[in-house]
Amino acid sequence: MKAVLIVLIAFVSLIVGAVVIGVANYVSFYDQGVQYRADIDRFDQGALTVLSATTMKLMNAAKVPGKYREDLEGVVKAEMAARYGGGKGGQVMLWVQERQLNFDSSLYKELQLIITAGQDEFKVSQQQKLDVCANFQALDGKLWSGFFLNLTGTGYNDEYRRKCAPILDETTNRANQTKKQEVLEF
Repeated sequence: MKAVLIVLIAFVSLIVGAVVIGVANYVSFYDQGVQYRADIDRFDQGALTVLSATTMKLMNAAKVPGKYREDLEGVVKAEMAARYGGGKGGQVMLWVQERQLNFDSSLYKELQLIITAGQDEFKVSQQQKLDVCANFQALDGKLWSGFFLNLTGTGYNDEYRRKCAPILDETTNRANQTKKQEVLEF
């Protein structure tokens, strides 16, 4: 009778222990998945903030009318991607010249400094996001953690693959697809 009771207690203890370990893993990996997603979202928003701030600085320095704001934001985003993707920019100055906005040579230098500083900030924000994405992808790719991340619904899914993709210029995208680098023309 005592032997059966001891076996029964041991069996129940094993089951309770397994359940506790399972729940602890579930909660732990859920929390990790939520934290990685929050970090990626934060860095994603940070990159947009850098683009917006650089656009505003350029608009203020060049005294760009409000009606050109959206157009300039698109040009700044392309300029940042060109810098981050390894290409050379120049689109902002071309954009200013095409709209015949008044500026002298000192303004040109100031705009170039704003662009360069914005590109450097953008590169840092992108690198931080890529680092977090790589860690999240590695955690999701492991057997045990990947199982629990996907079980909790906080795994590295298509939405986060898209958010984690680096922002690149067209020249870099083309070179990546064709595996041939083109000569940059200025």
